[in-house]
Amino acid sequence: MEEFLKTGERIFALERMFNKREGFGRKDDTLPERLLKEPMPEGPAKGMVHPLEEMLKVYYEKRGYDEEGHPTEENLKELELICIVGLPCHVRAVRHLQHIKFELAPAIKFVIGLFCMANFEYEQMSRWIKERGMEMKDVEKMSTSKGFFNANTGDTKLSIPLKETEARHSKHCQACDDYSTELADISIGSDGSKERWSSVIIRTESGEEVFSELKSKGYIRTKWHYNFLASQNQVVS
Repeated sequence: MEEFLKTGERIFALERMFNKREGFGRKDDTLPERLLKEPMPEGPAKGMVHPLEEMLKVYYEKRGYDEEGHPTEENLKELELICIVGLPCHVRAVRHLQHIKFELAPAIKFVIGLFCMANFEYEQMSRWIKERGMEMKDVEKMSTSKGFFNANTGDTKLSIPLKETEARHSKHCQACDDYSTELADISIGSDGSKERWSSVIIRTESGEEVFSELKSKGYIRTKWHYNFLASQNQVVS
């Protein structure tokens, strides 16, 4: 139950942060004018109007928000809101946002990076696959292995030499030197691993903490792999 309640707090805090970005604040936390000006006609509160300012003060304090009704940095860190999963370029952008102290940065708890050889534009890839007799909506899995780009739809497999894909790479990929997402807490990918396993590089103390917890709870199986990127890394299934 506690985890459900905390999940609700996370959702609400994120909504408040997006509202802050759009310019909403204390002035927008209000009630219908009738409730603020017309005294209650009967009942225990007869003759009273809602003391909005006092109510907001108490509400913000209970939520851990500042005087404008926005989550504080301490509040966001406590809620451990966001895990980012992305390619090297995405992870670099996230680390930059954290460096410049972007408002939502304190909410980012953990970053998982995916191995990346190149990025494809979705529409371009859809046309490319369709030209070879396969519909993108039917693709169940895409991967690269042994010099081929592979797309699978059930029992059908489409394999294309990677050399033929180079013209369809995003332009910024030509200048990228980060294959394994070096700025992530954990990097993961299938290269260097057997079927149904993934290679994992644990890069930070946070990464070690999360990985160890997953392993201890039986969510993943691990074994050492000694021949990946000339270093000792674990692989998971």
